[in-house]
Amino acid sequence: MIKDSFFSWFNYVGGIIGYGSNVGIRYSYFRGIVSGNKNVGGLIGYKSGEINGSRTEILVCYVSAKVIGNENVGSICGVV
Repeated sequence: MIKDSFFSWFNYVGGIIGYGSNVGIRYSYFRGIVSGNKNVGGLIGYKSGEINGSRTEILVCYVSAKVIGNENVGSICGVV
């Protein structure tokens, strides 16, 4: 759990992970502000790769955040 936090960067910004390859997020929570230009998400900015044949694995996660960006912006993931 990460709460009451502020993350700001140019590209690949996430509340927990900025750029993830072959990763999964489970039972996670982020509360705060995430700010960037491109590929910005409440949990993960940019997610690539596969886990068990699936392109993404985000299970039982919660975001309560203000997510600010210009391109590829999402409340959970910027790009999957």
